[in-house]
Amino acid sequence: RSRRSTKRSLEVQIEQLTDEIASLNEQIDQTQVSVKRAGEDRGAANRQYQATVADQRATVKILRFALKKLESFYKKASLVSVSIHRAPGEAPEPAPEQGTRQQHGAAEGVMNMIEMIIADAKRLEKESITDEAEAQADYEKLLRDSFGAIADAQRSIVDKTATKADADSQLSSAKSDLKRTDEELEELAATNAQLHGECDYLLKNFAVRQQARTEEIESIEQAKAILAGAK
Repeated sequence: RSRRSTKRSLEVQIEQLTDEIASLNEQIDQTQVSVKRAGEDRGAANRQYQATVADQRATVKILRFALKKLESFYKKASLVSVSIHRAPGEAPEPAPEQGTRQQHGAAEGVMNMIEMIIADAKRLEKESITDEAEAQADYEKLLRDSFGAIADAQRSIVDKTATKADADSQLSSAKSDLKRTDEELEELAATNAQLHGECDYLLKNFAVRQQARTEEIESIEQAKAILAGAK
């Protein structure tokens, strides 16, 4: 393969490696940006999760306290009502327990509604915990995949940079060889032109000298003829 072909091949290889290294660096930058944004989003989501769980737990605590107070209130109200309607000397009836709610429709409705709210709050807390665990697992997987991709890209950059450095060295040698070859060709061309000029000169002067020699021989022959006639 000619030196010019080698030089061009190395230039194409170096250009391609340069583009690939730049592309890998861009991929690393984009991945790092994505990781940063994912971390920010994860942090915001976790703060929201913490607030939601804290709110639901506080709601459950408050409503349980309110439910306990209502149960106590309605139980006392029931006892007072029984005491008022009991005849003199009549033995007191047993204190109503859970059946008190059935004796007070309004109380039953209020406490059932509170219990439903408590159940909803506990369900929301459980769902939030599950969603948070899944989101955290997805985030950790994203980090592993992203850092793995960055590491692969960095290794590829190292390999391609080494290959490019070798190609640069070969290109430098190829350029030197080509320059030396061009100089030699120029010298040969100059020598060839000089020799060609000298040959042209010799050929041209050879014809002139040949003509002169012919004329000289003819003159001698004429002289000899004249001398022979004089005798």
